[in-house]
Amino acid sequence: MTDLKLSLSAPLSETLEELDKTPEAAKYVEVSHGSIGVEGESILEIARRSEDAKEILVRCSMAGFYVYRKTEKETRLVKDHAIGDLWHRVKQGDFSVSSEGLVYSYTSPLCSTPIPKLLVIFSSMSTSIYNSSMMRYFEQNFKSAQKYIPQDTGVLRIADIGGVVGAFYLNTHRNPNNTLRIQRLLSEIAIEHNIPNCNIVLYGASKGGTAALFHGITGGYKFVSVDPIVSDEYYVEAYRDSHFTLGGIFRESKDQVFAQLISHKLRYSDTKFTGEAEGSVIFSERSPQHSAIMKTLVNRIGHRLAFYNSINPAINDHPDVSPMTLHLATMLMNQFLLNERPYPGLRTII
Repeated sequence: MTDLKLSLSAPLSETLEELDKTPEAAKYVEVSHGSIGVEGESILEIARRSEDAKEILVRCSMAGFYVYRKTEKETRLVKDHAIGDLWHRVKQGDFSVSSEGLVYSYTSPLCSTPIPKLLVIFSSMSTSIYNSSMMRYFEQNFKSAQKYIPQDTGVLRIADIGGVVGAFYLNTHRNPNNTLRIQRLLSEIAIEHNIPNCNIVLYGASKGGTAALFHGITGGYKFVSVDPIVSDEYYVEAYRDSHFTLGGIFRESKDQVFAQLISHKLRYSDTKFTGEAEGSVIFSERSPQHSAIMKTLVNRIGHRLAFYNSINPAINDHPDVSPMTLHLATMLMNQFLLNERPYPGLRTII
């Protein structure tokens, strides 16, 4: 089944040359850990301490190969076009694959109505960030969402396949039109289920918050974004690029992406502003994302969105923001789904 076998013990230049020669039709790559690996690790973990392993992993991602399994001495990767044939959750019907290769799931409303609503949930970083399973790209946040939203609301979840630990639902070297693919899927689901855009709300936390913010502003959807990552700087400097955003996977940094997005928004959309918040952002001054969110969002577009700064003492780091503010996020989701909007501006909450 393996189309290409690589080894971390081989010279880096030779390994990269072999990878570059791999035909586009290839489906599987097997990477032997050799003497570099520790039993039970995958290349995801080895790449955190080996620059050569990181380079190989990044180049695999740029070629469309993603880790799906590890054994004691090797890691196996699958090409993006073969994911549907491999992933058992797709094969058994739990997940679907769009015509453009996006993996997603749709759950119908609990109560059928002529004009339903839709909550779109974007995945955060995996709880186990270097999990070798494909579920690394499809964290199932807020599993009980339908218990707490209007019963005429369906739920769409979209996997974030791309990059090493995720594409942040943005464009990558491998998928330069990824954001357009996602926007088209949102439109297709809306048309298929007769859902008007005004009845669609996007939600996500962390990496998913990045997606809800970007795609909400881009597509004109209402959104609830929780502690979105709008800058790569912190994870590059404090954690040695733990999100694998350097090396060529992304053509633009998040700082560049959001600077352009906000500039475009302010340049072309101010005449359409009604005075009500178009979306909401929950964050915390106790999170390391605080300064980037203030600089990129609050200081530039604070008059268009509703911002909530949580000072909850239980928040000690970025991953704490979402669980500690879920009550507020749920309220805002319901408010938007019921076509009620908060007023823009910055508020401090517990």
